[in-house]
Amino acid sequence: MRVSIIHDTNTKTAMAGTLRKKIISTIKYMNHDVIESGVEISGLPPCTGCFRCATGHPGKCMYDRQYGELIANVDGTDLVIYLSPVIFGTFTAAMKNVFDRVGMTARNTGVFLQVVIGFAEDASNEEISTFTDIIVKHMGAADKVHPGKGDRYHVFFIKCEQEMDPLTRSIKELL
Repeated sequence: MRVSIIHDTNTKTAMAGTLRKKIISTIKYMNHDVIESGVEISGLPPCTGCFRCATGHPGKCMYDRQYGELIANVDGTDLVIYLSPVIFGTFTAAMKNVFDRVGMTARNTGVFLQVVIGFAEDASNEEISTFTDIIVKHMGAADKVHPGKGDRYHVFFIKCEQEMDPLTRSIKELL
C-alpha cells in the first residue's frame, strides 16, 4: 500500500513534528510506502475555480509547476493523510489550497481514501466542532457536484500527545 502524507511546513511546533513522525513510523512499521510532502502558502497560488482539473484534464491543475509534484505524489496512492494545525476552528491557508487540488483529484478518480487530522493544544470544543464540520462539508457531505464520495474520508482531531496512540490505532485499522 502507498500512503501520501501532506503537511504544512510553516507549522513548527513540537506537536506537529511528533505527530508526523509517529504516523510515518506507524505506516512504515506496517511495511507500507510513505511519500511525504511539505507545503507552504508562499508556493501555492489559490484555486481560481476554473475547473480545468475536473473537466479538460482530470487531476491536472493549471498551476502545474507549483502543484505538479504534489499531485504526482498523490497519484496512485491508496491513502492520503493531511496534517494541519487548527487556528480559530479551521485549517491553514496552505492546506486549504491542497484540499482544493488534491480533493478534486480524489473526486475525479475516487481511488484513494483521505484522512484529515487537525491538531491544536488549546482548541475549544467549538473550534473542534467547526473544524470537523468544515472538513465534512468540504470533502463531500455538502457536495452536490460529485455525490457519493462522502465515504472516502475520515476526520480526526487531537489536542495532546496522549491522543496520538488512539489516532495511530485508527490509522492502522484504515490500512
